[in-house]
Amino acid sequence: MYKLNLQYWNKERLASIVFVIVGLLMGRVVLFGGINGCAIGYLTCFLFNKNIFYAVAVTIFTGLMTVRKTMDIGEYVIAIVLMCLFNFLGNGRIQENKKYFIGGLSLLSGALIIAGFTGNFVYYCIIGTLEAIFTVVIAYVLDRGIGVLRSNGKKEYIDGEEILSLFILGVAVICGSGNMVILGVPPALVAVVTVIFVSSVKGGCILAIASGATMGMMLSFANIYPIGIIPTLAIGGLTSAMAGRFRKIFMPIGFVLSFAPMVIYYRLDLLSVGAFVSILLAGIINMYIPERLYLNFSNIINTGKSQSNLYNYEIKSMVCGKLKKFAQCFSDLDSYIQMASVSQETENIKFEIFDKCTSNVCGRCNRQGTCWEGNYKTTYENLYGLVSQWVDKESVDFKNLPNYFIASCSKYREWLLWAKNSIDEYKFKNICISQKEEYRQLLSVYIRNVAQRAESIASEIEMETDIDIELSEKIYRKTAYMGVKGITVSKGEKGCILRILLSKEHSWDICEGRILPLLKEFVGVNIVKTEERLVDDNTWSVTLVEEPKLRISAYCCSKPKNSENICGDSFIFTDLENGRYLLALADGMGSGKRAGMESAAAVEMYEDFTQAGFFRDDALELINSLISGKNESFSTLDICTVDKYTGKAEFIKIGAVSTFILKRKGVEILKSNTLPVGILENVDTKIYEKRVEKGDVIVMMTDGIFEAGKSGENEYKFIEMLEKRKKTTAENTAKKIMETAIKMGESKINDDMTVLVANIY
Repeated sequence: MYKLNLQYWNKERLASIVFVIVGLLMGRVVLFGGINGCAIGYLTCFLFNKNIFYAVAVTIFTGLMTVRKTMDIGEYVIAIVLMCLFNFLGNGRIQENKKYFIGGLSLLSGALIIAGFTGNFVYYCIIGTLEAIFTVVIAYVLDRGIGVLRSNGKKEYIDGEEILSLFILGVAVICGSGNMVILGVPPALVAVVTVIFVSSVKGGCILAIASGATMGMMLSFANIYPIGIIPTLAIGGLTSAMAGRFRKIFMPIGFVLSFAPMVIYYRLDLLSVGAFVSILLAGIINMYIPERLYLNFSNIINTGKSQSNLYNYEIKSMVCGKLKKFAQCFSDLDSYIQMASVSQETENIKFEIFDKCTSNVCGRCNRQGTCWEGNYKTTYENLYGLVSQWVDKESVDFKNLPNYFIASCSKYREWLLWAKNSIDEYKFKNICISQKEEYRQLLSVYIRNVAQRAESIASEIEMETDIDIELSEKIYRKTAYMGVKGITVSKGEKGCILRILLSKEHSWDICEGRILPLLKEFVGVNIVKTEERLVDDNTWSVTLVEEPKLRISAYCCSKPKNSENICGDSFIFTDLENGRYLLALADGMGSGKRAGMESAAAVEMYEDFTQAGFFRDDALELINSLISGKNESFSTLDICTVDKYTGKAEFIKIGAVSTFILKRKGVEILKSNTLPVGILENVDTKIYEKRVEKGDVIVMMTDGIFEAGKSGENEYKFIEMLEKRKKTTAENTAKKIMETAIKMGESKINDDMTVLVANIY
């Protein structure tokens, strides 16, 4: 059984009712004192549509009857009758694109019939021909707009002709209601001023002036108001747009400020309560038009929207596909490197050396038969046992040779020489293999991170960006005159993110004072700038993010060892992406220039790897491999990463001394007994997960400060000093700690000293 779709049916019925009402207003249009080509053109659009044609014909006839005293309606009535006959007889027999000519011919026929009765043949022939041509054109144009209204919102975009058609249709409706007054209020003026206000919101001063002038021209052509209405509405559009830059509610006030003087100057009959009520009603309507309606209109009139979205989708798919293939390639390469181990089993090495010695020594010995043929098992066990011992020790022990070996082997010296040379060769080969394997592992870590980073980027591109299009459009309309070329507001992991494009002459330093308060008002939170860069020769790109809950102020003091000019310690404190803050301190081996280079390399590499998106463990493994690759090099690493949005803090200690965290309830100490990077094959780390809050102080130091003075007393002195300095700056705290450490060492600096202090506020 067929089920009626009430929702669709109601939309169709509502559209039909609107078309019928518009027919009444179309019948009332009077142009140039006595012409109405719009009515017949509008009726032509519904030709061969039995469901609505006759209803529209009746309302157009009714509209014509209301203006019969101001114009001759005879030819239009005859044209309506002829079109009803065409609709009744020609349905299904006449092509759709030829219906426009039927309307023109019907109107021309009506003019000729009237000419036959009145005798004024030449006049009616000329006027009828011109009106017939106008009817054909206006029917074609209006039909495009009516098609949009019939689509029930299913049409994805509107082209230029359809926009023009809807505009003409709207203007004709306004002209048709021009002389109507409801409770002393002219609906035409309400509609005109509303259009001007909407144009002001959407396009600013220029579009408001153009809309006002266009509306004024149509009202003048329809003899509703004198020609002075054109500049009156145009200037009203300008002043309302300027007032609307502050708030929508000020637009009627801005309009009235220019409207009243212009009406007086041009002596227009508009200084009435009804006129001012019309302006007020237009302002109220404009206030309650939802922002989404402006946005939808913007999207609809973008004729390339669908195609542009398709292009963007294809580009995104192509880039993601390439990145995933790139990531897979590097992932496969990492797997191959992991499998392609070049290390050789020790037992195989022992057997190779044993075989080489027996072949070159025993194989040429005259007593081979006695040792191997007559006593194979004992000879094999004794010689292989010696080789096993020498390989394990990686050297031949000439002093502690077994007596049985010397007594039974006549060529034992030659045997020892071959064994020594073979083991030395093995040692050299093993060193090369170890270095090669180390570099393989280093390459493997790097390749694995490249693959993971490429996969991560592909996932980020594929992820739907949560952009608040409505809010972005709303902010753009309010800031376009300030030099803003584009703006997006999106929701990120750490709050809202705003990206703004500014014209070159409007850098952020120039616009900050005007734009920032407005942006804060729209997004409802405090925002701060994180990036500003020049995109091209004419455009600045500025990124703003939600202000983190925590701020960090850091300061570092360093002193070199007494005998050195350069401190061997290095430090860094800087902002990372996503609201994180990095504090890092390193102490290189020894002191002086070389130690400084080692420690600087450690902290700089960690920052670079972290900024590049490397995982923490892989970054530390890379640093460890690079530092251990240098002869007798190592460095401590003391790292703290704070999330300023959540307060989560991660402390990584590799060979570093204690870190102090000053909190409201006292001082917390983070200790570690790990070894520096570069000593062991695998990184020896101690990791703490903590939470910091406003008022906390983080103190990181090297052993030059921590171990100054008498052993065991420093920790308590630092705790006592920190508890007394809860409300001072990071700089003052760092300088005080340095001063205290030097005093504890009796003014002698026996090792490089560095202290890094960070205040959380």
